[in-house]
Amino acid sequence: MAQMAEMFPIPETSERHSAEVPATSIPRTGMPLKLTDSESPRSASWLTEVATEAGAACGAAKEYSAEFLTGLSEQLRDVVSRVRDRAEKVKNEQPLQILAVVGGIAVVAGVVSRVWRSRRYE
Repeated sequence: MAQMAEMFPIPETSERHSAEVPATSIPRTGMPLKLTDSESPRSASWLTEVATEAGAACGAAKEYSAEFLTGLSEQLRDVVSRVRDRAEKVKNEQPLQILAVVGGIAVVAGVVSRVWRSRRYE
């Protein structure tokens, strides 16, 4: 596959420069760390710029996701803490109401399941 890449010209980013990169600057195997023979920015290929822009976009996405997840985890901790505190308060201040609610839910579930079973076998 690397041999096929040598046959195609790689366009430069600027129109002032030549339209190809010499095939000798692209190694036959492995990912090249240096895409051109020259160190000057004028001879940098479009692939170098694309890689730089992709790296910058990945870095920005990583920073955004880290900030978003940090904020989300803090909000979740707050919600869990408030729910836990509220449940503890209700448990300590109104234990009979909790038992009444649980009993009411059990009675309603029993009636619904009995009606469902009786209609199922008709």
